[in-house]
Amino acid sequence: MRIKIASHALVLIYAILLSACATRSINPPISQVDVSEGYRFFHGSELKAQDPATVFMLAFSGGGTRAAAFSYGVLEALRATPIHGRAGANNLLEEVDYITGVSGGSFTALAYGLYGERLFEEYEARFLKRNVQGTLFNKWINPINWPNMWQPTYSRSDMSQAYYDEILFNNATFGDLLDKKGPRILVSATEAASSFRFTFSQDFFDLICSDLSAVKLSRAATASSAVPILFTPITFNNYGLHCGANIPAWVDEALQLAKNKNDLPIRTLQRIRELKSIQNSDKRPFLHLADGGISDNLGARLILELLEALPLIQEKREANGEAAIKNIAFIIVNASSSPTLTWGTSAQPPNEFEVALRAIGTPIDQYSYETISLIEDMAKALNRSRRLQGQLNGKADLPITVTPIVLSFAQIEDDAERAYFDNLPTSFVLAPEQVDRLRQLSHALLKKSPQYQDLIQRLQLAVDRH
Repeated sequence: MRIKIASHALVLIYAILLSACATRSINPPISQVDVSEGYRFFHGSELKAQDPATVFMLAFSGGGTRAAAFSYGVLEALRATPIHGRAGANNLLEEVDYITGVSGGSFTALAYGLYGERLFEEYEARFLKRNVQGTLFNKWINPINWPNMWQPTYSRSDMSQAYYDEILFNNATFGDLLDKKGPRILVSATEAASSFRFTFSQDFFDLICSDLSAVKLSRAATASSAVPILFTPITFNNYGLHCGANIPAWVDEALQLAKNKNDLPIRTLQRIRELKSIQNSDKRPFLHLADGGISDNLGARLILELLEALPLIQEKREANGEAAIKNIAFIIVNASSSPTLTWGTSAQPPNEFEVALRAIGTPIDQYSYETISLIEDMAKALNRSRRLQGQLNGKADLPITVTPIVLSFAQIEDDAERAYFDNLPTSFVLAPEQVDRLRQLSHALLKKSPQYQDLIQRLQLAVDRH
């Protein structure tokens, strides 16, 4: 009898657990696109009114808490850099127009977009100096959570999202960012089937006929940091071609014109093809998003696309009566590391997990180096063209200046110090002392960057002219 009662009790408990099972968040559809609404990449009005001719961007790379802390240090350094002589911005951080983030960097970017100044009071305790990874692991192995994870559409990544809301995002959505005075925040993930970059912007969500405003910030951060093997992809519904949305006509016109002139980069053509392919929801009703580092671990491809599309953007701004862009400045915060490997010192081979992570990381690092090289080469070419045009026209007020600033561990001069940072793990837990050293490193690298000092002087001159 006792056995029967106990078995009935177990069945009852199991039924209660199943009835309380969680399900994944469903991104809602839209019936019609309204290009004047939503959290969009380049709406124009987000450029700071005190200097609309300058576009200032930050790009925060992936790398777990290491990347989150390194990028947070950059925010601190910009905040501590005063801009004198104007009633608008008081410091350099207030001049930032866009912040892109990937994986670990997406947490810092989204949290700053949500909290603004409050971030500097709360972020360390709420995220940077918390054992996020350990808590998540304990949640995954806790039997009380197993019924949730047995559901076919709910995973440990969905459980992780709930935890991120609990400790950091408080169920906030992209709709909560719409009226914020700070910079536009753009985080990216990777669509698992095609490996193309998926950006959390309403411009992109128009293509899948969905409302980004209802999407939680925690879901974007979870997708962006869903490292393969450790985390499962995050799923979004695709309603594409059912809301009148299409690639804008001016993109198709520019595409055809560029093809006729043979002057559109192949990667740009490929990106447009990717955007077009995503719209066919009949063939692809679901999108599964994994770590953004797979397609862009620096969060810097948007900068490259901005530079490539600059002539079109200038024409569009001129047609709308907006000020032409004269300055583009960006800081790429690259937290990529080069840990010391001892595989070659032992006859015992590395295990499958170590090899798999290395196989994922190596092409990501190579792709990151290529992106930085392309951006720096393009910046040099634009600046050369600017100087040449000024000489031909005899004008002192030259068309455009591009100031690229890249921060990385490779810039550390001391070998022992560089090895310390290179061997910090890619995880969501670091010791408080490690977090503090990463923040201090950001301050030091910016302080000795000649490009950064040049940027401060240029912005100060813009202040004085106003």
